[in-house]
Amino acid sequence: MINLNRPHNLMAVVFLLPFFLYEDLILAAMIFVAGMVIIWLEQFRERLSTLQPREYLFFLFMFHMLFGERNFAYLGLEPIFITEVMIACLAFLYRRELLQVHRNLLIYYILVAFGLLWGLAYVYDYRIDALRDSLMLVYAIWVPIIYHVFARRKSYDLFFDLLKLFIVLKAIAYLYEGAMILMGLQRIVFEGFRFNVGYVVPSLVVLTIFLPFRHIGLPYKILALMMIPAVFTLFHRSIFLGLFLAILILFIAGRVPVKKMVLAYGTASIVLLGSFLVYYNELVDVDLFLILEEKTRTDEGN
Repeated sequence: MINLNRPHNLMAVVFLLPFFLYEDLILAAMIFVAGMVIIWLEQFRERLSTLQPREYLFFLFMFHMLFGERNFAYLGLEPIFITEVMIACLAFLYRRELLQVHRNLLIYYILVAFGLLWGLAYVYDYRIDALRDSLMLVYAIWVPIIYHVFARRKSYDLFFDLLKLFIVLKAIAYLYEGAMILMGLQRIVFEGFRFNVGYVVPSLVVLTIFLPFRHIGLPYKILALMMIPAVFTLFHRSIFLGLFLAILILFIAGRVPVKKMVLAYGTASIVLLGSFLVYYNELVDVDLFLILEEKTRTDEGN
């Protein structure tokens, strides 16, 4: 039994509970149990318990925002979503740091203020659209908050621990959803399974494979590799090109071990992706490759 009277145990459980708010109950139970096992095996419960409350709140939001995206972001009463609530809470908790503008953040504040004034200047012509788009710059507050959260080395260490947790749990979610698709209980979505917000996750998953082994070990790289078919069902030209260029730069700039790893995992990912597409193309009544060709035309990018 888990002793919840100990702070590190309680904080680990609370960290995983949000899965039950936005995931299928069966899948939520699966990844909750797997998550607890990984947290125990990786022994980073103590790192969670040593976080300041505001840091814990940030990492809790960051992890579930990456994992659940729209399903997690839209929890709440429209038009107030969890993202706005979290920005308000963290801005209040980091109010002293945000008011003490560091020199390397000053130019950022100036640019945001300029963008806000530029948008407001168009209120007369575009009215509510201009005002709405200007207010979207409130999200720019994430940059200085992240700057202060990662001011300490332990935040980077925790980030890589959570990245390992993310890889395994996301792989379980993909395998579950993939099984549902292949059994005909769920349809594939060409924007990816959960990639409708931000396009952060595909980059995170793919580049995880090529991170140094001191950050991400071989078992996590293999699990990340299993996500490749799901990542590239997105097949949006801009994100695909961005990932390709990032991997190409890693290959050119890297030493021989890095080049070997890129070649090995790159070849494996192509085989996995190709096999997945060929197999799924036989299950559906439409020409999957024709759809992908249309979605990757050079005049369709953003």
